[in-house]
Amino acid sequence: VCADFALRPDFIKVDVEGAEDRVFSGAIKTLTSCTPYLVFECGWPQGTPIPKHIPELEAMGYELLCIDIMFAATKWVVDP
Repeated sequence: VCADFALRPDFIKVDVEGAEDRVFSGAIKTLTSCTPYLVFECGWPQGTPIPKHIPELEAMGYELLCIDIMFAATKWVVDP
Protein backbone atom coordinates (compact mmCIF):
# COMPACT_ATOMS: atom_id res chain seq x y z
CA VAL A 1 0.00 0.00 0.00
CA CYS A 2 2.79 2.44 0.89
CA ALA A 3 4.57 1.86 -2.43
CA ASP A 4 1.31 2.04 -4.42
CA PHE A 5 0.39 5.42 -2.94
CA ALA A 6 3.92 6.81 -2.42
CA LEU A 7 3.40 6.92 1.35
CA ARG A 8 6.40 7.29 3.67
CA PRO A 9 5.15 6.67 7.21
CA ASP A 10 7.27 7.86 10.11
CA PHE A 11 5.26 5.96 12.75
CA ILE A 12 3.51 2.59 12.62
CA LYS A 13 1.48 0.97 15.39
CA VAL A 14 0.95 -2.76 14.97
CA ASP A 15 -1.78 -4.58 16.91
CA VAL A 16 -2.39 -7.89 15.20
CA GLU A 17 -2.77 -10.39 18.05
CA GLY A 18 0.10 -12.74 17.25
CA ALA A 19 0.50 -12.15 13.51
CA GLU A 20 3.49 -9.80 13.91
CA ASP A 21 5.86 -12.12 12.02
CA ARG A 22 3.59 -12.00 8.96
CA VAL A 23 3.01 -8.25 9.17
CA PHE A 24 6.69 -7.35 9.50
CA SER A 25 7.68 -9.80 6.75
CA GLY A 26 5.22 -8.10 4.42
CA ALA A 27 6.43 -4.64 5.41
CA ILE A 28 10.17 -5.14 4.91
CA LYS A 29 10.39 -2.67 2.00
CA THR A 30 8.62 0.06 3.99
CA LEU A 31 10.56 -0.69 7.18
CA THR A 32 13.92 -0.49 5.43
CA SER A 33 13.20 2.48 3.15
CA CYS A 34 11.30 4.69 5.61
CA THR A 35 12.60 3.40 8.97
CA PRO A 36 9.44 4.46 10.82
CA TYR A 37 9.14 4.34 14.57
CA LEU A 38 7.31 1.16 15.56
CA VAL A 39 5.07 0.38 18.49
CA PHE A 40 3.87 -3.17 18.90
CA GLU A 41 2.90 -5.62 21.57
CA CYS A 42 4.97 -8.75 21.71
CA GLY A 43 4.64 -11.59 24.13
CA TRP A 44 5.47 -15.24 24.08
CA PRO A 45 5.47 -18.00 26.67
CA GLN A 46 8.69 -18.49 28.57
CA GLY A 47 10.77 -21.31 27.13
CA THR A 48 9.49 -20.92 23.57
CA PRO A 49 11.61 -19.57 20.70
CA ILE A 50 11.92 -15.81 20.26
CA PRO A 51 9.52 -14.63 17.55
CA LYS A 52 11.19 -14.34 14.14
CA HIS A 53 10.52 -10.62 13.80
CA ILE A 54 12.58 -9.64 16.87
CA PRO A 55 16.05 -10.49 15.45
CA GLU A 56 14.91 -9.42 11.95
CA LEU A 57 14.01 -5.94 13.18
CA GLU A 58 17.33 -5.67 15.02
CA ALA A 59 19.18 -6.76 11.87
CA MET A 60 17.44 -3.88 10.02
CA GLY A 61 18.91 -1.47 12.58
CA TYR A 62 15.92 -1.08 14.88
CA GLU A 63 16.73 -0.70 18.56
CA LEU A 64 14.04 -2.47 20.56
CA LEU A 65 12.90 -1.24 23.93
CA CYS A 66 10.83 -3.45 26.20
CA ILE A 67 8.30 -1.66 28.34
CA ASP A 68 6.58 -3.93 30.82
CA ILE A 69 4.79 -3.53 34.12
CA MET A 70 7.19 -6.03 35.64
CA PHE A 71 10.30 -4.38 34.18
CA ALA A 72 10.59 -0.60 34.09
CA ALA A 73 11.59 0.53 30.58
CA THR A 74 14.70 -1.56 29.97
CA LYS A 75 16.79 -2.16 26.87
CA TRP A 76 15.63 -5.24 25.03
CA VAL A 77 18.24 -7.97 25.09
CA VAL A 78 18.11 -10.86 22.65
CA ASP A 79 20.55 -13.73 23.03
CA PRO A 80 21.49 -15.17 19.62
